[in-house]
Amino acid sequence: NDSAGARTTVASLVTALLVALTVLLLTPLFVHLPHAALAAIVLTAVLRLVDLRTPLRLLRVSWADPAALLATFALVLLLGVELGIVLGAAISIALLLHALSSPP
Repeated sequence: NDSAGARTTVASLVTALLVALTVLLLTPLFVHLPHAALAAIVLTAVLRLVDLRTPLRLLRVSWADPAALLATFALVLLLGVELGIVLGAAISIALLLHALSSPP
């Protein structure tokens, strides 16, 4: 929405309505698509969400944030999404508490 220039909540409502109609009415057409084609569609959409510059900027400020990011990423790959995110949040909280309890 944002990249298309949408500025109001009405645009979000229209987008949500179009997505809902697409899911309801066009899902039977996706049954015959090969899994590789569906995977390509999903990957194309997800690639825009990946930001590799932010971890590099975080590394210039502190080692703790990129460490928590990498630990969470590895834990999600090894243990699954839910457990990986919970453990990553716990690591992040532990690093924050350590930073707050240490004198500068």
